Amino acid sequence: MPPIVFVNPDNMSKIESLFMKNIFEWTLYLVLMLPVFIACSDKNEEPDPPEIIVPPDDPNLITGTAGDLKWELKNGVLTISGTGAIPDYKDSYDGSSPWYREPVITSIIIHEGVTRIGDYTFKVCSNLTSVTFAKTVKTIGEGAFDNCIKLSSITWPEGLTDIGKKAFYECALTSLTLPNSLQTMGELSFSRCGNLKTVIIPGSLKTIGERAFESCSEIESLTLSQGLTIIGDYAFQGARALTRVVFPESLKEIGNSAFRYTGLTSITIPEGVTKIDIYAFYNTEDLVEIHLPWEYPKPMRGDTWGLGYDYNPKGEKISVYVPYGSKYRYLWEVFHNIPLYNIIEVGDAHDKSYYVIDLGYDLYLPGKIHDPEGSLLIAKVSAEQFEQLCKPDVADITGTVFQNVYNLFDDDFDFIYKLLDTFSVSSSLGYTGIYGPVKNEVQGIGRPIYSDANWHGYGEKLTGIISTSSRGVVGNLFPHELCHAWSNYLFNTYDQNNEETGGHWGLTHMPGGGGHLGGFQYIRTVETNSGGIAGKTKYQTSVSENLNPDGSFRDPSFGGISTNGGWNRQYSDIELYSMGLKSAQELRDADFRIDIYTGISSSEDDVKDAYFYATGKTTYTIDDIIRIHGPRVPDASSSPKTFRILTVLFTTDAEKDNRNLISSMAWVQGPPVNSFYDYNFRYVTHDLASVDFSGLRNSLKPQYKHLIEEK
Repeated sequence: MPPIVFVNPDNMSKIESLFMKNIFEWTLYLVLMLPVFIACSDKNEEPDPPEIIVPPDDPNLITGTAGDLKWELKNGVLTISGTGAIPDYKDSYDGSSPWYREPVITSIIIHEGVTRIGDYTFKVCSNLTSVTFAKTVKTIGEGAFDNCIKLSSITWPEGLTDIGKKAFYECALTSLTLPNSLQTMGELSFSRCGNLKTVIIPGSLKTIGERAFESCSEIESLTLSQGLTIIGDYAFQGARALTRVVFPESLKEIGNSAFRYTGLTSITIPEGVTKIDIYAFYNTEDLVEIHLPWEYPKPMRGDTWGLGYDYNPKGEKISVYVPYGSKYRYLWEVFHNIPLYNIIEVGDAHDKSYYVIDLGYDLYLPGKIHDPEGSLLIAKVSAEQFEQLCKPDVADITGTVFQNVYNLFDDDFDFIYKLLDTFSVSSSLGYTGIYGPVKNEVQGIGRPIYSDANWHGYGEKLTGIISTSSRGVVGNLFPHELCHAWSNYLFNTYDQNNEETGGHWGLTHMPGGGGHLGGFQYIRTVETNSGGIAGKTKYQTSVSENLNPDGSFRDPSFGGISTNGGWNRQYSDIELYSMGLKSAQELRDADFRIDIYTGISSSEDDVKDAYFYATGKTTYTIDDIIRIHGPRVPDASSSPKTFRILTVLFTTDAEKDNRNLISSMAWVQGPPVNSFYDYNFRYVTHDLASVDFSGLRNSLKPQYKHLIEEK
């Protein structure tokens, strides 16, 4: 005897309940008709049929109503007809639709007249494979087909305008061509459709909703039509098979993490985009090319891309293409952590839109469109004069030019930065950069108080002039030469040949780290009384504490004798003190000391591994320095923290496009940046000070303001 099965009505779906009702009706009919069937077996008798017996409908057909609509379900096919909307339902058995979590439905046909699919109407119809909508359907509500995990075919209505939140969440769609009537797409509307490979977004849709296609990992082809303006947060996050997308020119915004964890290899952003949010293209590990259209990268944040290296994780070089004259702005504002040479400028270096304004005296300002605040002054000279500027010990014309500058501009500048419009003439000039003092008003740094400003015909505020052998602004040359306004004038220091280093640190040990003017951080004693000479000690120095197995330094280096100690150095504590950026107490708290070596000697072989000999060493603390030179006045609490810089480019071609130079100045003065290529000024100073290259337009004397009025 088979087991008796008791069916719990609470565990049945609504369709199953209706089906069981049909079975009960048919069973009752057969029981009541049994005597009739028996009687009919005797052909001579014709009994009267029972009056109460009415045969039920087709047991395979289930019918019902939903609001003003009628529906029928037969053999897995659900049809809905009538005029109006399918009501909204709740995402629970209490208040759910007749088809909620219904496993028997395999196909749905929505007839003409139905206007809306209500919320959660067909949620978790786990065997549903296809849906056909009549053209009258305008709206598909929230969660309407959520978790219909076998739904792979949809015939879309041409008049559809709205798709609600999670409407097709975790379905089995393989391709998606949405009608060109769609106006809204809700959050998570097609999220986790893991089989989806092709998506075509119509131009009628202005905004792709938040997380609309999140975790659709198999999307290979994505078409975004002209008319789309916003791609919402996380919209395509996790679309790892997506390697290429063409953004329409109508696009304005790309949301937070919109294409994070995708397989994009190349990205081209349209010029009309006004916002790219945080992490928009983060973790795109196959990315090798980025094309950006703006001269000023305002729409982006630095953490939009998440790039930190020359190469992506697959070892492929990343290249960023930007308009001519803007690479330094991008390095400053966006791509802080990738090398400058990975940012490639495209376009015409002599763009016709670039222009200059003649101020008289052969002095020019770039047009406001390319240099809004005025950060570069151009001094035009003849070819013969420029040749003079590139030679040492020849009286040049800079004095006359700077006097003309002060005829035009107010006395607002702390320093003049003189550039030559050439790649480099350091070999003929004998220097890469040099600092020319004009005055000193600071006590306690080893320099006398004086001023030659009036004698030169310059402004009284001017402290000094930095001259270079090229047009380069980026690099450690600028902070190095600027540091010479205050340092090192405290001690006589010496190089490996026991020659004075002239304002640098030479072979000087700074336990807290060497600075822009030289010095090393690590030293070890190799041998005392070397060569049998009492007091002669052999040392080895390094900028790293790493050791070889034999105890020698793995990275031996003097750290720079009369230079900045190699590229990428921040100012040392003693340099910051001399500049008025750190107090004496801060150096005491840091246990500051400096070791000055004397009686130095070394051979050529010694120098290769940073060995030297010295017969004397003197250690100084900050209090020793104050005892010798007096306290710094003004001290760190009242000394200037921002320095105005007047940058003058000497050139034979005043109309030459200098956008690249202007953007590099913006990078130097910008927020602290530690790039693989270089450090900018605020980073060098530990963000204790800043420089300002801009403001030339504001500093122009009133009687010359009319010269810079532009339409």
